[in-house]
Amino acid sequence: MKKHLIILIAITLLLTYGCTVLTTTNYNDLTAAEKSYIHSFNIDSSSKQLDYTGKQWYLQEINADNLKQLYPKFDTTIIFLYKPTCSGYDEYLTKISKIHQSSNTKIALISESYHVDILVTNFIESGFNKVAYIINHSYGNSIVTIKHNFTKNAFGFDKARSDSSAFVWVNKNGQIIKTSSSF
Repeated sequence: MKKHLIILIAITLLLTYGCTVLTTTNYNDLTAAEKSYIHSFNIDSSSKQLDYTGKQWYLQEINADNLKQLYPKFDTTIIFLYKPTCSGYDEYLTKISKIHQSSNTKIALISESYHVDILVTNFIESGFNKVAYIINHSYGNSIVTIKHNFTKNAFGFDKARSDSSAFVWVNKNGQIIKTSSSF
């Protein structure tokens, strides 16, 4: 009986916190080849079309100040804090890839982890073809710390709001329009 209870608790924890447990890859864990796909933030490439199937991988590290540079360029910026190893997030990526965007709307897909191979596979499968961002590794070493520090710096979120917000809508003046856990 005790053995079954331990197994049940372990399965519950894995299902509840599986994304956090699995998303521990940080910048220092990357190979030299994977690091070569990651570039510094470049505002001029924010609307660039890419072909991830042709190894034209272009992931940019982004911090809060970089993100704020996007706002004035678009009427609305939708920030998607993406967990590439979590099931369920792929459906959002597919929806985002199919959305007809006006020229004044920017979807900023920001990965919470450095799983470069999984990111690119997900982009290819969903048809995503824009520049994607990765939270700059200076925000910490664990996915929880990185997301919390980034969202606190970028939006002023406390830990609870950081944990519950996968999507943030911001207007061109940098004001938050709304936040949500789903699209």
